[in-house]
Amino acid sequence: MLNIKIKHNTRKLALQIIYSWNINKNKKKIKYKIKEFKSINKKIFNNINIKYLLKIINGVQKNYKYIKKIIFYYIYNSTKYIGKIELSILYISLYEIKIRKKLSYKIIINESIILAKKFGSFNSYKLINKILDNIIKKKINI
Repeated sequence: MLNIKIKHNTRKLALQIIYSWNINKNKKKIKYKIKEFKSINKKIFNNINIKYLLKIINGVQKNYKYIKKIIFYYIYNSTKYIGKIELSILYISLYEIKIRKKLSYKIIINESIILAKKFGSFNSYKLINKILDNIIKKKINI
């Protein structure tokens, strides 16, 4: 089992890579984003689990349309009012909740809130919490 701090650091890096990938709009170049981050700061890769990082990134990429569909369904078919960082947090969270299913949704929501407080806009953690909580309560499957 992965150390909690290593998991957190891995999700933090996954968030940064997925955010960068979303900004770039080129969904096929995610592997280059990992290399880009590694070339910028090799130390970052000392405290993460690369296998777990690749699972998250590849999982989000592979299930991107499905996850986006869930988000669109919940927020009434409009993500233009949610920032890219918040969307990236939701992609990771929903991948882990709906597809990977290895951790308790409470742990994933808590981690998402921590990431939103660190990287998101002011009070975006409340929005993230509300969206994830409602998706879980309503068991949206799409």
